[in-house]
Amino acid sequence: MTSRQAPMQRATARRIAGAATALFLQRGYRATTIADLAVEADVAIQTIYNVVGSKAEVLNLVLDQAVSGSEAPRPVPEFMRERTEKLTDAGDIIVVLADWFVEVHARSGAVFRMIREAAAVDAEVAVFEREREDRRMANYRMPARLMIEKSPGRCRLGEEEAAAAIWSLAHPRVYGKLVSEGGWSPERYRQWLVAALTGALLEPE
Repeated sequence: MTSRQAPMQRATARRIAGAATALFLQRGYRATTIADLAVEADVAIQTIYNVVGSKAEVLNLVLDQAVSGSEAPRPVPEFMRERTEKLTDAGDIIVVLADWFVEVHARSGAVFRMIREAAAVDAEVAVFEREREDRRMANYRMPARLMIEKSPGRCRLGEEEAAAAIWSLAHPRVYGKLVSEGGWSPERYRQWLVAALTGALLEPE
């Protein structure tokens, strides 16, 4: 791929992801075909396969775009490291994480629900759902490690256990249960998450 082709392919991928988001939410993943996506995105069917891949891979891209938001196509660990590395205290890292989870869950909650439904009927989606769960757990080791480094002696847990706590408390399904289904405001969720992560991860000051 030449340097000129790369921006064009990224723009095409964004257009495909935008079309897929609209159709998957409107019709459902199962009822939407690659041909439907091609019409909505105004591209050839083969272009979808060449630029993104299968329908499951299109859904994966939809999630990437939703999670990264305005930072796309940068991966989340890259810009989250930038947000947290400059902080000097583990408590500040927890606040940044909570702010991030409010932002990302509000933007991607519907996509996560779509993935759960699609995984029940598409084995390829089920595989990437499991892979992404594992990847999120691995990614949370970075802020866990930074908390231990920034506030030595205050963190209750080791890196792996702290990452597991972040994964559990900040899971999209928890946000969905409390906010989307339970009627909590995003701010109430944010305050709860800060308190829950602080209690789980840090000794009192």
